[in-house]
Amino acid sequence: MPGVAVCIGALAPVEPNPGPAVFPADRIKLAAPPLAEPHTMPWQKISELPDQRFVGLYGTEFWRIHEGQVFHQGRLLRKADAASFEFIPEHYFIARDSHAVYHAWTRLPAIDRDSFRQCGDYWLDKRNVYFEYETSLKALAEANCATFRSMGGGYGADDHGG
Repeated sequence: MPGVAVCIGALAPVEPNPGPAVFPADRIKLAAPPLAEPHTMPWQKISELPDQRFVGLYGTEFWRIHEGQVFHQGRLLRKADAASFEFIPEHYFIARDSHAVYHAWTRLPAIDRDSFRQCGDYWLDKRNVYFEYETSLKALAEANCATFRSMGGGYGADDHGG
């Protein structure tokens, strides 16, 4: 029997996006709302974008490569590899390079970059389940990433009641 792992944020259900949105200036089409089961991530290389930068809603520059260095909202990511750096357009704070996952300007080398994916309101890799807390990704203690699924509204469950 599944058990509830955790509830994050408001308990009210989130209304799905009625249609695809485009940011900025029709350059990147945002995907449909996230699935409840883990799925493949739509990574986008910054180096393939016009001006090597991603500008989000309201003109905020979230990601940029300038003179071979990666920036998030103007802050330099010192260890980021610009040649392999990619992000997820519908999640302005999630990115990776050939070595690590990033949440904004924080490098998270403990997260397995190759198995890292989204599951509803949560994130998974081959070892852990993570939730976004303020400005970081936090691992859920004892959550089983192999059986974890998002139940919507901030709830999640695994087959072990964790």
